Amino acid sequence: MLIATQEHTAGDSVDVRVEARDQHDNIAVFEQRPVLASSAAFSSVLVDVQDGVGILTVHTKRTETVAIVLTDTADTKLELPQAAFELIFLPGTDR
Repeated sequence: MLIATQEHTAGDSVDVRVEARDQHDNIAVFEQRPVLASSAAFSSVLVDVQDGVGILTVHTKRTETVAIVLTDTADTKLELPQAAFELIFLPGTDR
């Protein structure tokens, strides 16, 4: 599961929380394996999940929609979201 507010200002860094959930929708605190996050905006990066939670930081200077897809790289049969998670970066003011 990916969690973040979805509209941001171009140039800002956004932390996206990656959570492993159990069958009762609780954070799976015993989950200790990485997942691969991929996007056209940043290629691919391993997200280290410890105690059921990992953080992915996304940064872009452009106005764009960043679609993030998670992949089970170790073929551990994790159930991952099928749809891409989208972050929207809107134009900002000059800083």
